[in-house]
Amino acid sequence: MLNSSHTCTACIYLLLLLLFTAGFASSFYTLRATLPYLKSSGSKPSSLIFFGSVSSFSQQEFVSKTTTVSEDEMKNDLTLQVYHLAHGLTLKFNRLKIAGYLIACEFILLIPFLILFFINVK
Repeated sequence: MLNSSHTCTACIYLLLLLLFTAGFASSFYTLRATLPYLKSSGSKPSSLIFFGSVSSFSQQEFVSKTTTVSEDEMKNDLTLQVYHLAHGLTLKFNRLKIAGYLIACEFILLIPFLILFFINVK
């Protein structure tokens, strides 16, 4: 039969495992949120606003395209870029929200861990 010290030790290890798991998961979601969102509105570099597309043009090509683009095309490009950025930011903030919940769980798990740890320290 297990005595109470073995049960407390098992609880300490379980809480420690949960703390490490929550810490790893919160770090994972935080790092995922820091990755740049690189999606644009098309498969070919055609946007005059998206930095990935702009950087693929030569300077002369970019200047030429920006001076010849119609107002409707620019408005359409801007509208699509706003949509894609909003989508990317929503993903980032959802990942940060999950990371925040996991960090809160870490602090909640830390309280019983510390109580059990200091009770069992001899």
